[in-house]
Order: sequence, then C-alpha cells, then structure tokens
Amino acid sequence: MISVLTKTDLNQIEKLIDRKLEEKLKKFLTKKEFEEKMNQLLTKDEFYDAFDKLMKELRNHCDERAAVMFRFTDHEDRITTLGKIHASDLPSSG
Repeated sequence: MISVLTKTDLNQIEKLIDRKLEEKLKKFLTKKEFEEKMNQLLTKDEFYDAFDKLMKELRNHCDERAAVMFRFTDHEDRITTLGKIHASDLPSSG
C-alpha cells in the first residue's frame, strides 16, 4: 500500500525537524560567544609568565622550608646535647 504525504504533512515534518535541530544547536556556542571565550584565555606568553611566577614562589617556599627545617634540626641537636651535659646536674629520683 502506498501512502502519499500531503503538503500539510510535509510542513509539519519540516517544523518538527527545525524545532529538533534548534534544540540540538542550543548546546553549542555562537561564533560571538566562542570569540568572547577565546578572548578570555591567556596568550602563550601570559601563561608562561604566570607559570614562571608560580614556580619562583614554589622554589622560594621550598627554600624557606629547608632553612626552617635546618634551624629546627640544629636546635633539636643543641637541646639534646645540653640535656646530656646537664643530665648529671639533675637530682636523681629514687
């Protein structure tokens, strides 16, 4: 059996396809929106400059931490040495 589509049927099909296509296209950025997003990104030079600054801060933090740990270890060693020296000066318990 052969069914023939009327002009009204074809118009309804076209409207349905258009509506579905519009729904799908809403998920994508327009050219203007895309360009605005791209303009917000850093350039390669800006990125590397920011990255260099961050790495310098990290290096400084690591250096400061190493210095603090050295001082802490030095103080701990001195306290242990003083404790041993003055252990005999303490009254014995027992």
